[in-house]
This record gives sequence, structure tokens and C-alpha cells, in this order.
Amino acid sequence: MRLLRRNRELWVLMLPILITQFAQAGYGLVDTFMASRYSAFDLAAVALGAGIWLPLFMFMLGVIVATAPILGKLIGELRHSEVALGAQQSLWLSLALGIGFAVVLSLSPLAFEVMRVPDNLRGETAQYLRFVAIGFPAIALYTSLRSYSESLSLALPVTVISVIGVLLNIPLNALFIYGWLGAPELGGAGAGVASAIVMWSTLLMLAIYLATSHRYEKVRFYRSFARPSRLLIGQILSLGLPIGVAIFFEASLFSLAAVFLAKFGEVTLAAHQIALSITAQLFMIPLSMALALTILVSRCYGARDWKKYRQLRSDALTISTLLALATMAVLIIWRAPLTALYTDNPAVALLASQLLLFAFAYQLVDAWQVVFAGILRGLHDTKTAMWMTLISYYAIGLTMGVWLAHVAGFEARGFWFGIVVALSVAAVLLGVRVRIMEKRLMSPEG
Repeated sequence: MRLLRRNRELWVLMLPILITQFAQAGYGLVDTFMASRYSAFDLAAVALGAGIWLPLFMFMLGVIVATAPILGKLIGELRHSEVALGAQQSLWLSLALGIGFAVVLSLSPLAFEVMRVPDNLRGETAQYLRFVAIGFPAIALYTSLRSYSESLSLALPVTVISVIGVLLNIPLNALFIYGWLGAPELGGAGAGVASAIVMWSTLLMLAIYLATSHRYEKVRFYRSFARPSRLLIGQILSLGLPIGVAIFFEASLFSLAAVFLAKFGEVTLAAHQIALSITAQLFMIPLSMALALTILVSRCYGARDWKKYRQLRSDALTISTLLALATMAVLIIWRAPLTALYTDNPAVALLASQLLLFAFAYQLVDAWQVVFAGILRGLHDTKTAMWMTLISYYAIGLTMGVWLAHVAGFEARGFWFGIVVALSVAAVLLGVRVRIMEKRLMSPEG
């Protein structure tokens, strides 16, 4: 209760963001669950497709969410008149990124041979990816508008619309995966159609709300809409590209595992996707803390309010540790029932349950590293964090995971052990960087 009273602002911003993150992660959860009920083949195709488009989306997301600390710093410096201009430049950048990555995603099946995607999965996976690509411009613009709203501490509207989106995804998946009500029965590829429709629908809902609600009257994002500014977009990219690369490293460590594990067969792929789907939901808890922390730390940074910053950092680490212990308990007690929700295949359920033990092992370090990363983004220090994540996730975690899986013969278990090591190294490196930045900024010269 003391933590709740002492930092009410953090909780008020974090909780709606948490629900939003659960809702957005719920798209993948619904896709995985409904595809698994169609067939193991279609689940494998969705898993492979998600392993390709999710890292691209997370990179794009990382670049765009730089909008939040930039706007947060402006608010901390009491430069409210510039907030709308910053949001407009973010929208221009998001549109370009959304179109560009939609093209890349549509062409990604050309690389299936290099990625050693099994022949029998290529057609279904390619169809799924082309459908998802249609929604990429929409999800990019939605992310920009979301960052704009959350930077103003108005996270609840985004939360409501995100929940509507995940609820809409369920009947749309039923229509296009199973062919209900005369719709085309597309199997796993139908999840891509549903995702694209949801992406455009949620964008439309959020844009209409932000344009009409009186709560945004002083900082309307569409009023006197400015042309693209190379200077301002360059500032967003300078901060956002390292964030995007860092998030890409972590996301691809998990989702590209599907590509590296494809040779071990459909059972391994299905088990990996189930374990990943469950842990992705749990990851939303520390991630939401980090997103809220980035906004609030950026305000402290702009106002040079280091006393409030220290309290935020201390409370965030305490809360994230307690929440991580809770998720560890969930994984130990409920891992078997959770996997049973996805599949009735004994082999798939057993392997997925075993992989969740590795997730249990990294809950604490994962919570700490994502909170440290959120703090560094709020302090506008992203380039060093990018290199630290490159070392942690690729040079150490991915290398070790691939070797253990393919050379040492531990298959999926070996890869997940590499993930545990990667997150542990990242937590140490990012924690050290936070201390260095604190000393530099809080010194008389800072």
C-alpha cells in the first residue's frame, strides 16, 4: 500500500498500459490458440510467420515509441506548444515505416530457401505474411498515436480501443480460419486476414477519438498539420533507431527461434510457439512498467527533477521484482494446465511444459533488464543500450542457443537455455549503464 500511495502517478499510467499490452499480445494469443485448434500444421505455419513479422514489427515499434520520451521531455520542460508538432512528425515517419515494412514483409517469402523453411509450410506461411503486411501501415500509425496519447498521461482511451481490437479478432479469426458464415476457410492464413482488419479498425477508432475528445483540445495532433521536417524526423530517428534495433534483438531472439527450430519438426515448433505465447503474456507486465517509466523519467529529465527520478527508479525496481516473483509462481503451479489450453497432443504439451521451466528461470532478470532499458530511454540514452543488447542477445544468447540446439543436440531446450543466459547478461550490462548515466547527469557538470 505504501508503494501505491507514494507513486500513484506511476501506477495510474502503468495499469492502462498493462491492459493495452495484454490486449495487443492477445492478438498473437488468439491466433495461436485458434490455429492450434484447426491443425498442428496451421499452428506451425502461424508460428513461422509470426517469427518473421514480429521482429520487423518490434523494430518498427521501437523507432516509433521514441515519440513518447521526446514528448515527455517537452512536457517536463513546459514546452507544451511543441507537443502537437512532435506528434505530427512522428505520424509522417510512421507512415513511411509502415509502408516500407509492408513491402519487406510481402517479399520475405523469397528468403524462405535461405531460412530453410520446410517445403510443406512455405505456401501457407507466405499467404499468412502477405495478409499481415496489409495491416502494417495501420499498426505503425496506431503506435504513433498511442505514444502521443500516453505521453500526455491519457493511456485509458488506447486501452479501451486495444481491448475492443482483441475481442474483434476472435470472431474474425473464426470467419477466416474456420470459414464460418460462408467466409473463405483459409486455415492459419486466415489469422493474417483477421489481424489486418483489426489493425485498420483500431487505427480508425483511435484517430476518431483523438480528433474529437475535448481532453486533447490544447494539443490537437491534426491542427495546422505541418509538412515533414527532416530535422525533427531526424531527431526521432536518432533516438528511436537504437531503441528499435535493441527491441529487434530481443524480439528476434525469441521469435526467430521458430526458424532455427523448424528442422526439428512440427511438434517442436508447436511446443515452442505455445511456450512463447504464454511467456509473451507474462512479459507484458515488466514491459508496461518500462513504458510508463520511460514517459515519467523523460519528464524528470526535462525538468531536472532528480529527487523524483530516484524515487521512481527505486519503486519501479521493487514493484517489478515483486511482480516477477508472482509470475514465477504462476509458471511453476500452472504450467501444465496452461499448455493444456492450447493442445491435446501429449508430446507437444510435455515439451511446452518443459520449456516453461526455462521461462521460470529468467523472470527476475528479464524484469530487471526491461526496467533498466525503460529508464535509459527516458534519459535519452539509447545508443549504448543498443550495443549492450547486441552483445547479450546475439553474440552470447543466440550463439549459445543455436550451438546447444544443433550441435550439442539439446534442440529446443538448448535454445531456451541460451535465452536465459542472454537476459541475465543484459540485466547486468544495462544496470551498470543506468548507474553510469545517473552519476553523469546528477553531477554538477551534468
